[in-house]
Amino acid sequence: MIADSGRAGSLDIMELNPALDERNRTAELVVDLVESLFGKSTLMRA
Repeated sequence: MIADSGRAGSLDIMELNPALDERNRTAELVVDLVESLFGKSTLMRA
């Protein structure tokens, strides 16, 4: 909805500590969320 509205003017991404990120789970979640913000569908397609 945010991407469709065109109202997002900026995005702040905070620090990620890779040493504490087990199996890169947090980094992958952040990438998914940012992609979703810019309009990528988060629904899995068959």
